Amino acid sequence: MLAMKTKARWLRRARPRPFGFAPGGAHPLPERIGEAHGPGTTLSGIATVLGLRTPVRTMTVIYGDTVEPPAPAARIISDFHRDYQDRDLEQALLDAALEWRGQVETAGGGARATSDQAELRSETVDIFVSGTRRPVSMLVLTEFSAFQVRDEGVLVTVLARHMGRAFPEIVRLTDLEPMLVALEHPDREVIAAAFAEVRRRRVEQMRDQTWDRP
Repeated sequence: MLAMKTKARWLRRARPRPFGFAPGGAHPLPERIGEAHGPGTTLSGIATVLGLRTPVRTMTVIYGDTVEPPAPAARIISDFHRDYQDRDLEQALLDAALEWRGQVETAGGGARATSDQAELRSETVDIFVSGTRRPVSMLVLTEFSAFQVRDEGVLVTVLARHMGRAFPEIVRLTDLEPMLVALEHPDREVIAAAFAEVRRRRVEQMRDQTWDRP
């Protein structure tokens, strides 16, 4: 709880403008803030305590119920800083598919092999970004899809489940306050999701350490 409130205070001071689905459009609900990183966790935390303003280098807005397999869901990642703008789309899609299928905790390294064996294909679709139609190359993996666009110096990565080819318009979000309030006053499901995310990261770290061993 305290960590989430601290993140909300930091984001208010940083005033990021991430990308997301156009408000009021047809997209899965609810929407919430996922990950947000600055120059460094420790530095950002100290700056928050001191009341200083530090930039956000990457930020994620999540749509839909990511833990309910049949439900549409999407994750829109805005990479503001060049250190994050080499994000590999194929790997990001594979990782999202593993997480959303709930296989990381149960299958460990074997889950990655299962996803790698699925058919990964590419197709061109038209999307709207800030009112402009743009063709993009979309990767599709069974019910999952992903694409990237660059706009206003930001690399935008969209990872989706059960959303097909017709995506709502993507725009720069100017009002994060409803999501910040929800971050400060989370319900039990949000808290459970936060703990699940921490557990997922630990499992991934253990898996990666196992793969790195000779």
